[in-house]
Amino acid sequence: MSSSKRFIFSILASGFLFNLMGCWKPSSTDKSETAAFSGDSKEDLSEAHTNFTVFKAGGDSLPTKEASPEWKLALARHYDFYACLKDRATRNLIIGIPFRVRLEDLAIDVRTDENGCLHWQERIPIADYFGDELYMELERVIEAEGIYNGPRRVKIAINPWAAFRKSGNREIIWLQTGGEVPQGIKLIGKEQVRTVLHKGGSVQYQNQSVEAIPQAKTKELWMDNVSIQVQSNKEVDGGYFVEVNLTMNPLVKIGDLVGSPTPIPLKSGKFMIYANIVATNLGLNRDQTLNLTGSDEDFDSNGNYIANSGMPPSVGVI
Repeated sequence: MSSSKRFIFSILASGFLFNLMGCWKPSSTDKSETAAFSGDSKEDLSEAHTNFTVFKAGGDSLPTKEASPEWKLALARHYDFYACLKDRATRNLIIGIPFRVRLEDLAIDVRTDENGCLHWQERIPIADYFGDELYMELERVIEAEGIYNGPRRVKIAINPWAAFRKSGNREIIWLQTGGEVPQGIKLIGKEQVRTVLHKGGSVQYQNQSVEAIPQAKTKELWMDNVSIQVQSNKEVDGGYFVEVNLTMNPLVKIGDLVGSPTPIPLKSGKFMIYANIVATNLGLNRDQTLNLTGSDEDFDSNGNYIANSGMPPSVGVI
């Protein structure tokens, strides 16, 4: 009977949802996106009397081991952002002067260093590890104190996925320079980013946090290099004992900056395995099949498993 058996496995993953935040969609009417692409450096009316300028801004990622315990997926990126200032009238570096950096509803007191630069740290949650790669706009406001006055807005775009994907794309870009994010590349405006970060997880600045509820959708799971080998097959009381060795490479396909699907392997995690056992070559003409573990409705007339017909019996968790 061993020659008349065929094993069909339907692989499903459970216990983990790949978050896909539906509100991260580029808006053609987002004025901040248009200004960033065009390199528009016109002052905001509120900055007309500001007596300092930003001549350089950007940041660096900081090392972190913050990851989910089972799937080993990064939960957040930590950044050290900077903005370098000059006196608007003299064009000299502003050194050793206190300022305040405003991040949404929080404010951080900082002081310029010997290079005229302010530094502050932020934790940005990864609400969608397997989301399509894109840039998110952050707007931070520098407020003067003492001999300087007025606010100055700094716009920075971050691409947290660049480090995970090893795509070669820059992770942090100062939008004021213009032209560094090519036309056609997805850039999410600051208003959408604010909504997503506050609804997609814990947003933390300087050890402070704002908790919110994530909105998740499932992501399709793919299997590559599937191999099935029968290790042993012997008759026992009441049936047969069959040992099967099943190997595969699980992955998901996500979009890069231009929308092309890119396979990303899953290196760790827990999967629920389901299986159907089907006997073939039955009947007088040896052209019939028999589903030994599920319903006959799970198979077509040729004995092929219908993937969406129902859930086959569980083999176990790996």
